[in-house]
Amino acid sequence: MNTEYDEQPVPMTTMDQVIHSFADHYHLTKRESEIMNLMVVYGYSNKELASHCMISEKTVKNHIEKIRNKVGAGSTRKLLSSFIVHQFTA
Repeated sequence: MNTEYDEQPVPMTTMDQVIHSFADHYHLTKRESEIMNLMVVYGYSNKELASHCMISEKTVKNHIEKIRNKVGAGSTRKLLSSFIVHQFTA
């Protein structure tokens, strides 16, 4: 079944744009961006992140720690707060 929608490029959503902007601003890797996306959009726990990304919880914690260090956030809550602030200031 061919419709006019099949041929149209899928536009980047606003959330995708904000996450991409945040990732660029803080020089996040592709995996770090994926982790941020899953945390922000779906609220995944470390265990859920590990399962979804097919990595260990320890690796998830390492990625989150690297992201926090790049952002300058002392906790995951501060990291998410930084993301929200970035959304309105970018």
